[in-house]
Amino acid sequence: MAPRSADTASALYVVAFQIGIGGGALAGSLLVDTGVLAGLCVIGAVLAASGLLIVLTARQAFPPRPERLLGD
Repeated sequence: MAPRSADTASALYVVAFQIGIGGGALAGSLLVDTGVLAGLCVIGAVLAASGLLIVLTARQAFPPRPERLLGD
């Protein structure tokens, strides 16, 4: 998606995953500390549905891959 700045795009990709991992760990620790661990399934389902909704409604953000030529 960013042929002229592949290193920057890769770094942002890694940072997004690290934020997700850290955010999940923080949310999990807060749920355990407050004793609301039973709500984890509901929270996970809401987050998954939100992500699916974003992907389905923002199709321009996720364009199909162009076909590659045989010489590429």
